[in-house]
Amino acid sequence: MDEREHTWSEPTTERPAPSGVLTFALCFLLLIGAFVLMAYSFDLASGALFAVGIVLASVAFAVPMTSRA
Repeated sequence: MDEREHTWSEPTTERPAPSGVLTFALCFLLLIGAFVLMAYSFDLASGALFAVGIVLASVAFAVPMTSRA
């Protein structure tokens, strides 16, 4: 091959790790579940159930933040 010929090289693309995508999906579902739990606690007039929803929502935010490299 001549030096003047261009060789094709694909640009490198950064793709998210599958574990990161899975973490996002699980935390998103946990967050939505926490919101549903908090809404359901209003029907039952249960402060403890609402507090559990707050804790679950906090965990859903904390897990991705602590697992960042």
